Amino acid sequence: MFQTFNMGVGFCIVLSEGEAARALLLLAAQGTAASVIGRAVRDPEKRLRLPQVGLVGVGKQFLAEDPMP
Repeated sequence: MFQTFNMGVGFCIVLSEGEAARALLLLAAQGTAASVIGRAVRDPEKRLRLPQVGLVGVGKQFLAEDPMP
């Protein structure tokens, strides 16, 4: 499904952890709903993990994530 449909979040802002809370307050003050959806960590294999849906992005595809990291 992730390969066929646009499963994006719409708009994303990447900030340091220290700035995230301030950004959420500023956006809320403007009437914009926003939330923290993840964090960036170093991964030597350059995978994109979506643990909330049990997927891991490898290359140009998403696969079922191995339950044992």
